[in-house]
Amino acid sequence: MAIPGMFAAAFWTLAVGAGGVAGALMGRAGSRTGFWPLSVLGFLLAVAGQSYVAVSFAALMVRATWHHLAGIHGAWRWIGWTVAFLVGTAPPLIALFDWARQPARRLQHLAIRLTWPLTMLGFVALARHGGGAQWPWAWVPAL
Repeated sequence: MAIPGMFAAAFWTLAVGAGGVAGALMGRAGSRTGFWPLSVLGFLLAVAGQSYVAVSFAALMVRATWHHLAGIHGAWRWIGWTVAFLVGTAPPLIALFDWARQPARRLQHLAIRLTWPLTMLGFVALARHGGGAQWPWAWVPAL
């Protein structure tokens, strides 16, 4: 679960970045015009978009972990949840390390500093209440 999960987390980092693009564009427009409320709104929109994408991945990891650990008890269960926590919260953490390579995306990197703790809280909340791990996809119509 750890190796394929980390590859998925690294790929999902691109999706987290895409989730913050709209807010970053709005914040950049606010910075250029000097209209600070637009910059703040852009920052909050970037945090919301990135958090939705990051917590969606965390929910996917929680759901997969509940499935994989269904018949396992004891210390192995804790090891499995620890690995799932590390993998599920990895996309925003990987995005934090991208700062040095892309300084032009400053607003998104500031937003990811808030997104990472929100993702950790979201993972813990979803893990405690396993049935809630389907909320990111509740809007998708079922066939």
